[in-house]
Amino acid sequence: MRGRGTIVFIRLPSPGTTYTADTLGSEQAFPRPAVMVQSCIIGNTVVVVPGTTKPGGSRVRFSVCVQPNATNVLKEKTYFLPSQVRAIDCSRIDSTLNLGKIDSANLGRIDEALREVLGL
Repeated sequence: MRGRGTIVFIRLPSPGTTYTADTLGSEQAFPRPAVMVQSCIIGNTVVVVPGTTKPGGSRVRFSVCVQPNATNVLKEKTYFLPSQVRAIDCSRIDSTLNLGKIDSANLGRIDEALREVLGL
């Protein structure tokens, strides 16, 4: 079941393609893991925090590093980027891949970073 804390794999547009819209500047692109931070899906959109497996993710302010385990189904160390929080259409979620769940400690770290980023 999808809900807050679920790790999904999303298909974001790639720069220079016609897949819905191009990305600009430092926006995240390409398929990647993301954590759902919204408590439920409203309409056909959901708010997610995208992740990156690139080592440079550790240098992004407010990034939250999550190690792979059996519960989250990540294949490698992933840096979730609360500064890149966004709403996506549910059609961007790749339903062919297994869904995982982030542990409460890391979800709490993402929540704290979101509060900082959004000034809440």
